[in-house]
Amino acid sequence: MDAFLALKSIHSYPSFHEFFNALYHEQRVMNDETCLCDARRQHKTLLKKINEHRFNKMTEAERQLISTETMLEKIQTDPFLRSFFRKDPSRQSIHEKAQIAWIKTHRYSDFKKLPADQGGLCFSKYRMHRISKENPRPSSGATKTLDAVSKTHNVYCCLKYTNESGGAQDNQFHDVKDTLRQVVGYLQENPEATETFEFYTDGAYYISAKLKCLRDLVPEDMASRVVLTSCASIVPVLENV
Repeated sequence: MDAFLALKSIHSYPSFHEFFNALYHEQRVMNDETCLCDARRQHKTLLKKINEHRFNKMTEAERQLISTETMLEKIQTDPFLRSFFRKDPSRQSIHEKAQIAWIKTHRYSDFKKLPADQGGLCFSKYRMHRISKENPRPSSGATKTLDAVSKTHNVYCCLKYTNESGGAQDNQFHDVKDTLRQVVGYLQENPEATETFEFYTDGAYYISAKLKCLRDLVPEDMASRVVLTSCASIVPVLENV
């Protein structure tokens, strides 16, 4: 079951932060229930995780004491142990799903995710490139694919939710900068282009210094065509609950 189904109406959340936290919590609860069910029926994926843990993390002596069957039994009774084997919501695109839902609800009603590969859109050498079997992603210098679109408004979006600093987080930041540069170059070389591009940067990583670095990449005369924003900045109109 999708976590969205367990939440109260998205319209009732006063901020994106509260909506995201609720969605994350609900997904974690569902993942815990799934793990519990998988332990009871000895699902092959969970068995694989347990066996990999036993042979990669435990000594031979420890494996003699704790069998796979024992682990399955403990997972059903020990929430702490179960937390190591259930899915992590952050590995289920929960951040992107939350951003798309929030934007779709409060900004563009036709907002939807774009393909990440075939049919997706990326930039290379200041050109917009639609990926297909006949025209694969350029082998070098191509950006990540754009994440979502509102066709009615001709708006293409890059969605990022990044927490505290670190290697992987810095890589995401560089991805945003690369896409920004390519988008600006695309619009400069194609003055007849009609698209607008919005960059949604949410999460604790995007402190004022990081945001200034991104804004500096956008010429003043393009500020209405290359928009730096966030889901957190979208203030909803709350329904009565």
